[in-house]
Amino acid sequence: MAGKVWLSIVTAGMLALAGCGGGTISTEGASSVEFEGVVRSVQGAPLAEVEVVNIRTGDSARTDSLGNFTLRTEVVNGEVELLVSGNNLGGTVKVTGLPSGDATAKVELRVDSTDGAVSVELLELQESEPAGSNGGNAGGSDD
Repeated sequence: MAGKVWLSIVTAGMLALAGCGGGTISTEGASSVEFEGVVRSVQGAPLAEVEVVNIRTGDSARTDSLGNFTLRTEVVNGEVELLVSGNNLGGTVKVTGLPSGDATAKVELRVDSTDGAVSVELLELQESEPAGSNGGNAGGSDD
């Protein structure tokens, strides 16, 4: 009986350590972005049932029949590297210049089926208001 209890304690300890991730990935400078986008071929055709994945976090979204997707994910140091895959396609693209706060980014991803190259066009970037913000008015009047 004592052997089974010891095995359970060791196993629980190993699982707890395995889940901690080792602390090797820093989240300093982390924020989040919601990508609202579309995935198209270089010819402009929408790509359905394609997966868009943040390589660093594993967050993912799948495109609908019109190639549209929405993906909320973590941004570190103003960038996210996305993997676009499915339907015999596969390639990565780095989205840079993202703000240090939360934001919504409208993007168009273009995939070249011949070489897997992915390009990104940032169509719109909207930064979110910080929590508790009142639009710059510090509670005073506008007189």
